[in-house]
Amino acid sequence: MAVASRGQPLGPGGRLARIVRFLAKASLAKLANVLTSFRMAVALPVAWLIYQGDDQLALILFILAALSDAFDGYIAKRFNACSTFGAILDPLADKLLVISALAALASRDLIPAWLVVLVLCRDAAIVAGGILLLRRFSDFSIKPLIIGKITTCAILVAIGVTLAAAAGWFAWPMPQWALHLSLAALIIASAASYLFAARDVWQQQAADPLA
Repeated sequence: MAVASRGQPLGPGGRLARIVRFLAKASLAKLANVLTSFRMAVALPVAWLIYQGDDQLALILFILAALSDAFDGYIAKRFNACSTFGAILDPLADKLLVISALAALASRDLIPAWLVVLVLCRDAAIVAGGILLLRRFSDFSIKPLIIGKITTCAILVAIGVTLAAAAGWFAWPMPQWALHLSLAALIIASAASYLFAARDVWQQQAADPLA
């Protein structure tokens, strides 16, 4: 017999409400996964359009991809509609979109190549730190840091602004080097923050005799 949280039996209405909530949550999780898959699917076409100089179409697709990132993140958090598939695919889709777009922009000298290398080094350092922790400890967690989210958002905005300027939508409101240096400072700060967080987890786990 189905029972409520206080030990009272659930009636037909209560069981139906639980079923509806379960189905709604499953549907939202599928929607979030569809949005993530869309972002991954358009990443390489966006890069190809940038490389070919079709900046307006590239910008439109890039904006849709960025909006899908924000929307599926909202769904996952607001309705707790997370899935293992989404947890794995979402960061991969983000990195594919960002790296491919940055590489295409760098190929046209719209951004400096060293900025792409810096992003790659940051991601590689974070992944390497996670692998080291995983090999040493079977159970650990590092929550996403605020500065990491800010950095990702700043990179997406920088790509969008660069594309919009290349498409002739507006003139640069500030020197490009100022945008690039500001972005580089954020990338370095976020990488350092994650490495310090990984160090703290290592020390805590090492101090725990059950780790």
